Amino acid sequence: MRLHLRPVATRQVLAASFGREAFHAGPPAGAVPRGPVAVAYAIRWLELGDRVERPAFEIWLAESSTGPGRSLAGGDRSAPIAAAASASAIVD
Repeated sequence: MRLHLRPVATRQVLAASFGREAFHAGPPAGAVPRGPVAVAYAIRWLELGDRVERPAFEIWLAESSTGPGRSLAGGDRSAPIAAAASASAIVD
């Protein structure tokens, strides 16, 4: 799910997308999170706010059991998303 949200570049567009997802998911169940889709949106919200790409969830789980490890940015949590995006860009 998070890969599908990667092209979203602003919080405004992300919020609109989440609103559409919520509409299709049915009525809200109070303040309880909706599961992995809501978590994916929340993580993307954080990434857009501080411009720091988060690692895959599996890496977060591994780090939580063994302590901090190396992130996708080589351990530098301040590396901007743009750097990661440009590294994977397709060049003609």
